[in-house]
Amino acid sequence: MEVSQGSRSLVSLPSEILFQICRNLHPEDLGALSQVCSRLRDHAHDDSHWQRLIQDHVPGCRITRPFPAESFRQLFTRHYPRWFLPRYKIWFADEPHVGKLLVARYEPRTGTIEAYRLVAERGTHSFQMWEHDPQVSIHTFAPTVSVHVDNPVIRLEPRPLRPALRMHGRRILPAEIPVDTPQAAASGLFSNFMLARLYPTPVQRDDGSRSYAEIWPPATVPAPQHVSIPDREGPNGLPSCMAEVPDTIFRIRRWMEFVHSGLPVGVRMGEVIATYSTLLPALYTPTASKPWRGIWVGDYAGHGCEFLLLLQPDDPIIDVGDHLAQSADHIYQGELKAVKLTGDPNVPRGQVTFVAADLGPGGLLRIAEEAPFTGARVVRSKGHVAARGFRDDQYLDSELMMLSADRLAHYWKVVKVNTSTPVVIETPHSSTNLNVRIQNYRGLPEGSPSTSPYFSTPAHTADQYSIAFSVLPKSSIPGNDLVFGNDFDRPIRDRLPPGFNTAFRIVKWAIDPGIDGDPYADEPNLYGPALSSVNVFRVGEKQPTLVPAEVPSTLEEGGDGDGATMRADHNVPADAGARKKWFLEETKRTEWVFDAGRVYTADFFNPYLDFNRFALKLPGFSLSLMHYWDGQPLRYVLKNRKSGAVYFVIVFTLVPKADAQGEPAEKSGLKDTTEGKPEGHERESDNEEGVD
Repeated sequence: MEVSQGSRSLVSLPSEILFQICRNLHPEDLGALSQVCSRLRDHAHDDSHWQRLIQDHVPGCRITRPFPAESFRQLFTRHYPRWFLPRYKIWFADEPHVGKLLVARYEPRTGTIEAYRLVAERGTHSFQMWEHDPQVSIHTFAPTVSVHVDNPVIRLEPRPLRPALRMHGRRILPAEIPVDTPQAAASGLFSNFMLARLYPTPVQRDDGSRSYAEIWPPATVPAPQHVSIPDREGPNGLPSCMAEVPDTIFRIRRWMEFVHSGLPVGVRMGEVIATYSTLLPALYTPTASKPWRGIWVGDYAGHGCEFLLLLQPDDPIIDVGDHLAQSADHIYQGELKAVKLTGDPNVPRGQVTFVAADLGPGGLLRIAEEAPFTGARVVRSKGHVAARGFRDDQYLDSELMMLSADRLAHYWKVVKVNTSTPVVIETPHSSTNLNVRIQNYRGLPEGSPSTSPYFSTPAHTADQYSIAFSVLPKSSIPGNDLVFGNDFDRPIRDRLPPGFNTAFRIVKWAIDPGIDGDPYADEPNLYGPALSSVNVFRVGEKQPTLVPAEVPSTLEEGGDGDGATMRADHNVPADAGARKKWFLEETKRTEWVFDAGRVYTADFFNPYLDFNRFALKLPGFSLSLMHYWDGQPLRYVLKNRKSGAVYFVIVFTLVPKADAQGEPAEKSGLKDTTEGKPEGHERESDNEEGVD
């Protein structure tokens, strides 16, 4: 080797200098250095360098031996480049709707990299009356958070890997690595670990050119790296070199495989790919000025507990005077945004669930004086709601009560029962006045009227409940597309009681011959055409806006002004029973159009569903439903079945008596949202995916 005068070659440097150089090299650079000459190879293979590299990726766990490998270098190379899993620890997935949250670790006793699912349960919960508004009850809960250690989602053994291939001078990475979960062989469920490929264009948080469904992590979560979701199952979704591999994102391919004794190979089916991204520690680590940052647990009623990421951006502190700099008030500045790490069919993972735009004076509503929120700061906020499948999402006004750095309450409106004041619902699709009445009501909050004058009218003395509404569509709706009925989030087929099919036939015969749906589906539903389902239907006149007013207890079938003319022009029978039978014919419904800007008023009632005893009483058939209840709320929905537009949703929540009379739950050690929604027996829920 020729060396110019006054210079020295790398190999001639003292060993101490070479050692320090090697300590600062990237693993691949160490590998390249080892191929130069024997002296540099000896330095590059020094096991202390590789022990340090492993230790840097395993925070909180001291690594003292390379078991089961023979050296730290061998152990490092067997898991390379997957050491980023235990380094970042927390990972959240893009699995449809619900997502998944994992905690990863390195297990030194076995030399494996493992990841387990993080789960939250509601724990003890109770209801209490809110003295600020006696018509509102507060739902508290104390979540328990645990790691599902019995069933690892990922388990990577430190097995020797096949040498990397080279093609046209480029290193081709191994495509997939088997995930060795103990349940795989017994259950027939298999999975492979996959490296992802970087999305080539940096994604800005406010960039609207790509939807959240096309990139991961979503733009709602600040992240240095992203991948493109549409390409994930094609060849373009795989990296071809280390420069294309993100260290904050990976993928898992899962499938089922059935092996038959007569076949040489198994039958592979149900293949899916999930993409996981980490959360940068700065996003969930609270500071003195940003105390609400963190990973929280929210109670979402029938959807169960969900994990939220509460974000407080590092905006410059507003100079409001030296006196505030010495007080606690400086924490009440800027925005607070909650993003779902796990979600549900209405508002899925990766979406904002609520946001308070200003915690400071601009957003302050009041300081609560009533128990249990005494002293809490109450600020303006907006809650994110949507129909199933994240359709027609919108933000509704709400209030955020800041009890402490570990507990928040989110205040949603409730549908009050047996009152003359209607709930007014405004959506992009319609304006609605809604009245809900329940006979012998014994639900929350305590002190609610037990009945309504409605049930004293001759037409309704036998009825158990009523859902009455006036709706003004903002765009025309084909008569055959508007449906009214029930749907559920989870399957109920395993909870259906004996004789259900008989009961369903009685319902179609006695209550609504037009009802149809699939109670055995994964997302069960029972809908009927609104024109033939509602008991009373009245067509009003056109008007620019809907004036808030109670739906009359004595609503009569018919029409007002040109609304009556409209019914006559379509030959709609004047009698309610005849009208329901008339619109059972699809051709009649197809001829009808709900005009934009016209008021339509309806009442749906029957004597068959007893909410107080939770029983179904049909002619010649009575069935107690309590034994078959799985905790899901009962929803009544008015929607457009073609476009998916939802006009309103009413959620009936069954509250066990023990919970309603229980004591307030103690605070959990983990951050949790006491999303203290006003909990009546029903909730105003224009597509509402509210937080209990």
